[in-house]
Amino acid sequence: ANTANRSAQSDDTGTEGTLDEEAVCYFANVVIDDMLVIYYNGLRNEAERKIYEHMRKSPYRNYVNRRLPEQENVIYFMLIQEQKKAERIYNRLLKLPNVEDYKILMYDSTDYPGYAYIKIYHKDATRDHMLQNLMALLNMEKKITFGSIKGKCDVYVEDSDKNLMVKKLKRCFESLDCTFINIVQK
Repeated sequence: ANTANRSAQSDDTGTEGTLDEEAVCYFANVVIDDMLVIYYNGLRNEAERKIYEHMRKSPYRNYVNRRLPEQENVIYFMLIQEQKKAERIYNRLLKLPNVEDYKILMYDSTDYPGYAYIKIYHKDATRDHMLQNLMALLNMEKKITFGSIKGKCDVYVEDSDKNLMVKKLKRCFESLDCTFINIVQK
């Protein structure tokens, strides 16, 4: 499965046990019946509160203030802590059993100076792997990717300018719309 399988890391030596020992809030992202549910257990710092207040407004995210239920498969864990504390937690996580099955990232926050994010994914949670799965699921043979990393996408859009990206996407498929309209009218 392409999830950070909770059951593999649910004991006291696993991801949750480590985070609980550190007494930190973490956001556990789970998909239930095609809905994104994000479990968290209290908000303990200003960055967490601001992220929650900003992100909870989305109709695509459902935040639940309680401990992660047993037997849920977590897509990924995310936490934000002061940099020194994040580094200590990150180093502990890297020592967990089966760490090679996970991708554990730590990076400084640009929105919250002095804080760093830690994200924990299954090792196969990559954009390329997701795209392969989507293409197989939708029985597609061709694709066009848009992005801001040269060489990693079919259509390069500088600085991920979303307005520019939409305009380029529209141009790519404008002729298809006209062709479809002509076919329907005939």
